[in-house]
Amino acid sequence: MRSLLAGLITVALLLQVAVPVRALNVYRLSVDVGSKASYVIVDAYNVSIGDYYLKAGDRLDYKVTDIIEVNITYTNGSVAFAVEMPLCTVMLNGNLIMVNDTPQKLGLYSPYAPSGVNYWQSQKLILEDLREKYKEGGSDLYYSLSFKEGQARLYIELSGRRGTIEERLIVDLETGLLLKFERTIYGTEGRAVKVFKGIYVEPPSGSGSSETTITTVSEPLGGSQLWLMVLIAMVAIVIAGGILTRGKR
Repeated sequence: MRSLLAGLITVALLLQVAVPVRALNVYRLSVDVGSKASYVIVDAYNVSIGDYYLKAGDRLDYKVTDIIEVNITYTNGSVAFAVEMPLCTVMLNGNLIMVNDTPQKLGLYSPYAPSGVNYWQSQKLILEDLREKYKEGGSDLYYSLSFKEGQARLYIELSGRRGTIEERLIVDLETGLLLKFERTIYGTEGRAVKVFKGIYVEPPSGSGSSETTITTVSEPLGGSQLWLMVLIAMVAIVIAGGILTRGKR
């Protein structure tokens, strides 16, 4: 199961590949540095950040500290488009767990995606490319992307010999704000072995700073390393690399 998890991301919000940006279509964020977003965990099972296992009622608070521009690549390494993504400071229940980095590296979701429908339509090209690549390896990737009531709604299901991963995201199209996320991982026997679900809530007032740090983050992965891990593992909706939420053993 660990190799199954080694490459989880956000195609949607999270498959951002850090390679030099060329002249191509760029999808930009509609928020600025200083923007905040908060989430309450509504269901969690067997998912941890550092040594802390998440539970219903836990709170994640994000603040955008920087915005970078990166390229999104196909599995053959060619560039599909460029996208802005936020670097964030993240608090878990008032404790500092990340400073000025990508939340995906902790197995979390990015709070913001580029606004508008066109970004999501471009993500369908990435999903189709992944579907063919996983099919070659004996896995089945199904996805559904719809637009309703000003929201983008993405569902991804990836099934293979080691189990099934389901991802659900709801994002506000105007602001790019992530409104709801769900990740469920099933073992080969069909039992859920990991559950991670949360919803957006109003950010707290004030700076929300804390002196307590409960986890650390490694250096960012390069684009080729990221794709290699994604292709070895199962799904591309949560960013890759052995630094995700861990299963309790």
